[in-house]
Amino acid sequence: MRAVINLEAVFAVLVILGACARALRPTSPGPRDSTERRGWLLLLLVIPAALLWTLTFPLVSDDFIHIGFALHFTSDKIGGLFTIPAGDHFFRPLGYLSYALDALWAGHSAALWHFATLLIHFANCVLVYLIARQAGLARIFAATAAVLFGIHGSRPEAVTWIACRFDLLATLFVLLTLWLFVTSTRQNSHRQLIYAAALVTAFLGLISKEAAYVLPVLLLIITEKPLWRRVAPFAALTGAVFIYRWHLLSGIGGYQTSAHTPAIFNFSLIRTANALLLRLWATLFFPLNWTESPQWWLWIAIGAGCLVYLSMGLCGRRDRRSAIGGQQRLE
Repeated sequence: MRAVINLEAVFAVLVILGACARALRPTSPGPRDSTERRGWLLLLLVIPAALLWTLTFPLVSDDFIHIGFALHFTSDKIGGLFTIPAGDHFFRPLGYLSYALDALWAGHSAALWHFATLLIHFANCVLVYLIARQAGLARIFAATAAVLFGIHGSRPEAVTWIACRFDLLATLFVLLTLWLFVTSTRQNSHRQLIYAAALVTAFLGLISKEAAYVLPVLLLIITEKPLWRRVAPFAALTGAVFIYRWHLLSGIGGYQTSAHTPAIFNFSLIRTANALLLRLWATLFFPLNWTESPQWWLWIAIGAGCLVYLSMGLCGRRDRRSAIGGQQRLE
C-alpha cells in the first residue's frame, strides 16, 4: 500500500508542476462563458444526490458526548464556553453553540443531526463555487470544483460524523471570509462594511477550530498582489485569539500524549514534509482505499482519471482563457 500511494504522490506532483508551467505561458482571450445555468444545476443536484443516503448513518463515538451535552445545554452556560477551559484541551466555543442550537430542533433524531451537517457542508460547496468564480474560473468549471470538493472521498468523516462539526464550521467561516475579503477589494460601494463583515466571520472561524489560524496566509495568496495592510488586522485578530486561547488553556492545549504533554510537540520534520508534499496530493488525486482490491470498473476509472489529469496538467491547450473566463490568473 505504501508503494502505491508513493507512486500516486509522484504522479500528482508531476501533474501539478506541469499545470504550473502551463499557467506561466502567455494566453489569448477565449470565448465568453455561457454556462451559468448548467454550472449551478450541476452544483445543486449532484452534491445532495451523492450525500443524502448518509442520513441513515447511526450516531457513533463522540457523537453521543456532544449531542448529550447539547440536549442539556442552557443559556447560562454560554459564558463558560469562552472563559472555562474545555476538558479536551481545545478552545472551540462556536462549535458547542452550534450543537446547542441544533438540539432545539433535531432532538434525538440521528437523521436530523446528519441533515444539519449536510446543510453546512452544502453551504461550504456554494462558497467554493463563489470563490472559484472570483478566481476567474468559468461557471461550469467553478461548479465542477464545488462538486469535487463536495463529494471527494479523502475526508468523509467531516460530513458523516457529527463530532466533526468543528471542521465544517471552521471551513464555512474561512471560505466566507475569503469571499468577503476579495469582494471588499473589488467593490466601491459598501467596501468598508463588507471588510468589517469579513473580520467578524474571521473571528467566528477562529473560535470554531484551530485550522482557521491559517486564514491570514490564505488572504495574502488569494489576491493578485499581497495586500499587506488589509490583511494586517486579520493577522492581529488571529494573534489575539491565539494568545487568549493560550492563556485560557495554560499552554498550547490540544491532544495529549500518554505522558500528559501536548502531542503537537511530538513533531517530525520528515513526517510533516512527507504528509504535505506527497501524501496530501496522493489522497487528493486518488481518494482510494488500497487495503481492499478495487473492482474492475474502478481500474477503468483510475486509468481514465490519469489520462484526464495528464491532459489537464501536461498536454492541454495553451489557451486557458476559455477555462478561466477571460481573467489572467488561476488559484
